[in-house]
Amino acid sequence: METLAQGTLSVPPIDYGAIAPLLIVLGAACIAVLLEAFLPRHQRWPAQVALSVVTIGAAGIALGIYAGSAGPDGFTTLGDALAIDRPTLFLWGTLLALGLGGLLLIADRSVEPGGAIMASAAARAVHGNGPVTVGDGPEDRSYGRPGSRRRCRPRSSRSRCSRSAG
Repeated sequence: METLAQGTLSVPPIDYGAIAPLLIVLGAACIAVLLEAFLPRHQRWPAQVALSVVTIGAAGIALGIYAGSAGPDGFTTLGDALAIDRPTLFLWGTLLALGLGGLLLIADRSVEPGGAIMASAAARAVHGNGPVTVGDGPEDRSYGRPGSRRRCRPRSSRSRCSRSAG
């Protein structure tokens, strides 16, 4: 407690066990920004996917431990700014489960580098609404509307395609 000229200032009670899943996700988001800023491009994807999976798992474990030990009554924390009760814990768990499913779908690169959803959407956005055809190798890729055969010419072995028509 600190005595001020007008009275005393009291710090509201904080239940860190109740907000641990939120703090874990917030801390991982800050780490993800640093990874994106400082890692080379070829290391970003595996690092971000691993961090995201670990974060969702850790937040789920913290949520499960707290939900198993918490009483049935709801309460507020952070100076009555956040209410924690059974429906809140259920919704947090549902969001974590859906987040893990979404993460695994977006991180999938087995069909097309960048993911099948991302590659299709990106090609349609860049080259119009026409069909997208892809050949067997990186040299055989063509995008665009039927009749326009824009050839993909990789700028390097790791790059996708340049915009030059060939």
